[in-house]
Order: sequence, then structure tokens, then C-alpha cells
Amino acid sequence: MKATLLGSGGNTPTPLPTCQCRVCTKAREEGGKHVRRGNSTYVHDAKAMVDTPELAFETLNEEKISEVDAVLLSHFHPDHTLGLRVLQGIGLSDIPIESWVESETDVYMPRETHQKLVENSSILGHLLGEWANVNVVEHGDVFEINDVEVEAIGWREEPGNQERNIFGYLFEQDGDRVLVSPDENKNMPTDGLGHLHLWIKECGLFERTPSGTRIRSRKRLEKDLQTEMTFSESVEQVTEVDVDKVVLTEIEELYRRTPSEYLSIAEKKSQPVTFGHDGQTLET
Repeated sequence: MKATLLGSGGNTPTPLPTCQCRVCTKAREEGGKHVRRGNSTYVHDAKAMVDTPELAFETLNEEKISEVDAVLLSHFHPDHTLGLRVLQGIGLSDIPIESWVESETDVYMPRETHQKLVENSSILGHLLGEWANVNVVEHGDVFEINDVEVEAIGWREEPGNQERNIFGYLFEQDGDRVLVSPDENKNMPTDGLGHLHLWIKECGLFERTPSGTRIRSRKRLEKDLQTEMTFSESVEQVTEVDVDKVVLTEIEELYRRTPSEYLSIAEKKSQPVTFGHDGQTLET
């Protein structure tokens, strides 16, 4: 199978508007791998897009993606959903226009995401009502997209949550198995995943910048670690799975690291991990 990282950034993209740090300055001056847009992956065999950050229009164009038959949402957070207006571009009628909507895109999402985006949002609810065929997924659901089998894998962001509100998606075709779990992997169940050829997952948070500056205060870090994992924990999670290759995404601008610094970090790990970059194409 083939997948492309449309965006490798997180809630804080790179460059961050108004920020004059060395990482953002380099991204503005040189572009390329220094730029990180919102977290999104395109699986070519399924013609499916996992998550729709704000710049979904731009990243699809940049990677020359000509078909999107399905969108899969991992959770409701704005940095993963506020690009849903791309559904209009995907389903818009060509000229001469009689009806604006030529086709509705299949959109898969967890129940909590449906509640927040469809039931409780007049704007996104209207958008999805007009331009999407919405499917609510439960943990363990299996469905097909363009002859690719997809399994929805859900878990609770917090142990006290009543239902599984964070999802990853396991794509399988002709024996190749690719798992995309873009964010909030702390409580993700890893037992029973079987052998994976490729795993695209969140990198986890860094506590300090390369210069040693704290990224979060001690109090803020303690609070965030109730639901989020550190980079070390993310790499440790990899050891729980039989996987050939792991590509890390959800790479925040706040970590203040350059591509070469991430490369150096990955090279020191015994696990098969690398840090992804925008536009990176991966094949099994």
C-alpha cells in the first residue's frame, strides 16, 4: 500500500504566525521539510483521507491528489476537523451548474465527534449534512473503501470517558497492513494488532526544547500528561507491536526542533522510528 503525509504538524503548525523563533524563521525562508501543516494522511489505495486540518485544500493540491472517495476522522479536535470544508471542493458540480452538490463523500467518525460536529454545530452540521454521507463508527467495525478493508480501532482519551472517543484506522489489502493513529495515542490498545507493515502515529510531547527550556510549566505538564503521552512513551509503545516501520507525526512547532535534529533523535533509537515530513510518501 501507499500513503502520503499531507501534513505532519500538530495543533501548532510550523511556521506559527507571528512567531520569530529559529524554527519558524527557517520554515519561512527555506520551506520544504521545515514546514509542517496540520496532521493528515492520504491512503492512495483506498483514496481515503484521515483527518482534515485547516489547510486540507492546500495540501491536497500540493500533493496533486485527484480523488478523495472517503474521509475518516480520528476525533473532534479543531486541528483535525476544521478543514472539512474541503468536502465542498471534492463534491462540487462542474459547470454548467444545476445543483451545487454533485456527490456526497463518505465520512467516517466516532460517536462523540458526530455529536460535536453534526448535532451541536450549526456550521459544520450544515456542511456535513449537505456534502457528506456520514457514518458513525464503533470500535471493531470493519468496512471496505475501494477494495481496501478498514478496521476502526477506538479507545478512551481518559479512563473515565463513557465511550471510546479517539480512533485509529487499520487499512489492509493483499496482506499489507497500515495503521494510522494520528493523535491521542496514550490509551490506545495495542494487543491484538498483529503484524503491521507501517504505523503512522503521534510522536508524543517533548518536555524541553533543544536548549533546555521548559515547553510547559511543571503544573501544566502534570495536567496534560493525564491524557497525553511523552515522546519516550510513544517510542516505548512501539515495542508493544510487531511493526516493520513507524513514522511519527503530530509534530508541534512548540517543540522547536529542526528536521536534522529530529533525524538525530530517531537515529539513536533502537526501534524502527522516523519523524515524518509534509509530502512524504510511504510504501509497504
